Amino acid sequence: MKMLKSLGKSFWAQDRKMYYFNGTNPSDSLLGGYYIQYEAFSFATVPKSGHFVPASYYDVSLSYLDDLVNNGKLDCHDKLTNCSVAPL
Repeated sequence: MKMLKSLGKSFWAQDRKMYYFNGTNPSDSLLGGYYIQYEAFSFATVPKSGHFVPASYYDVSLSYLDDLVNNGKLDCHDKLTNCSVAPL
């Protein structure tokens, strides 16, 4: 991944953001993984999922697709935090 020429070193140097999504109860904010993005490229990580994110983590997969189709990018859905892991 780091050998992609169109992405500069600044892409990989940025801090990851926590990806929160709304669960079945709209007031729930669940952690669905981490992401970084640059323009139209998004790199998402879902811990302990392997290659089976759509099968094992259906709700977060649906939220990823919904964000990408409707917004063109991933968005942290927890409005109480800035979602950055840098302060941690």
